[in-house]
Amino acid sequence: MIPYILLIFLIVVSYFLINKRFNNAKKKYCIFVGVLLFLLLAFRNTSLGIDLKRLYIPYFNIIKNLSFGETIRFSQSHQTEVVFYLLNKTISLFTDNIHFYLAIVAIPYIFTVSRFIYKYSKNPLLSFLIFLSLNYYCFSFSALRHTLAASFLIFSYDYLKEKKWLPFLFCVILASLFHRTAFIFLLAYPLAYLKINWKQIVLSLLLIFCSTLLRDFLFQLLFFIFDSGHFANYLNIGESMSLVFFTINFLLYLFMIYLFKNNKNKMENRVLLNLQFLCICFASLTPVLGEMIRISFFFGVFLCASLPNAIENSKYAQNKKVYYSVLSISFILYFFNFTLYNSSLVPYVSIFD
Repeated sequence: MIPYILLIFLIVVSYFLINKRFNNAKKKYCIFVGVLLFLLLAFRNTSLGIDLKRLYIPYFNIIKNLSFGETIRFSQSHQTEVVFYLLNKTISLFTDNIHFYLAIVAIPYIFTVSRFIYKYSKNPLLSFLIFLSLNYYCFSFSALRHTLAASFLIFSYDYLKEKKWLPFLFCVILASLFHRTAFIFLLAYPLAYLKINWKQIVLSLLLIFCSTLLRDFLFQLLFFIFDSGHFANYLNIGESMSLVFFTINFLLYLFMIYLFKNNKNKMENRVLLNLQFLCICFASLTPVLGEMIRISFFFGVFLCASLPNAIENSKYAQNKKVYYSVLSISFILYFFNFTLYNSSLVPYVSIFD
């Protein structure tokens, strides 16, 4: 746990030190924290991350000995996205060291998250604590394809906010070449501009009601539709998924609506709130299909900007201090609680051990 404790300590302390001592402090802080997050990922031992030894490392070791044509046939035989394995093959032309490989594939996700926080968050300290505590960072220890896809989706926010549908579509297509479920993010374009009102709250509660009480029926319906192929592999995961993630995000959604009040339908606020709404919609379906938690991550990561921005909308400085203090402490405690019981992350083992 010591590396994770040190990480939190540096994230918190450096925020105040950099703000006090440097010009353009926000940019320098985001770069500093981004480098910290990258180093922790890059120098991890291959024992950290559930899917590394089971999937990514064996496949990389196979692919490095294949031609590009054989790599394409290999990906087709395993019913997975060919571009990801072509990336593996390309990396193997320069190095067959697995630690360099893991470091290279970690760069896009950490870069785009840090860039997003720098550009759009009004309090990067809280943003990075959200990124850590709600499992978006820890997820990258294992889910390489998913986080590479998420990198393009996070970058697409620039175009989503500005209603530039063509570059937005291009980003989503690129993301889907790494993880096909990223296509679902296309829903963000028409739904991000809906006016925020009570209907979103009712719909999210209705979804959680249906997914809980009608789980068996919906599960069987999905199994009937997806009775074979790659997607069917995720159907049995739903039985073990909790709704903690949904509950946290739903409560934060209500809190943000309260904070934004009359400003909730300003364009940037509306887009961020609707992305959060889509997150809780998919999170509510995890009792039916466990893969929905991964899909909800595509939308939920934007909370890194929406929550700090909602707090900044408050007119009272004392309220802001209370909100930031309570939420920061809560996120830190939740991160340690989550990490403590995660056997794929604790103890942290570096490549030097």
